[in-house]
Amino acid sequence: MHTPALRLVPAHDTPEPPRTARRDIARENHEAALAADDARAAFAIEVARSIEGGRAALLRPEVRRSLVQAAQGKGLRPFDANLIIAVVQDAVRREAPVSSIDPTLRVIPRPGVGGTAPWVMWAFAGVAGLAIFGVLVALVSGG
Repeated sequence: MHTPALRLVPAHDTPEPPRTARRDIARENHEAALAADDARAAFAIEVARSIEGGRAALLRPEVRRSLVQAAQGKGLRPFDANLIIAVVQDAVRREAPVSSIDPTLRVIPRPGVGGTAPWVMWAFAGVAGLAIFGVLVALVSGG
């Protein structure tokens, strides 16, 4: 059986990804990384500092309540705050560094993402109401 010989290819023969593809890849990588000021990462560090009991990874109920309230102040939902607490406790129990949970934290929505601010909905309702009112006035006036 004959195996094909390997050959070296000059650098100019290898296709280079288009500039837009490189830009898209760089943007995806940047968005995937948790920034130091990311509320999820900051909250995870706060949780890790509050854990007691070493590998037992204990949080007293009043400490947990305080942490969840602090997370809500940073824009996190209570569900997401409790999820981050559980992930950090698991990491501590496995003796893994808190930084190892970054991929898991990316799954949790960033504060303010996934919902619409109430004022936006009220503004939209107001504009829609004015538009409907204008249409009704036009119909009634025969225009």
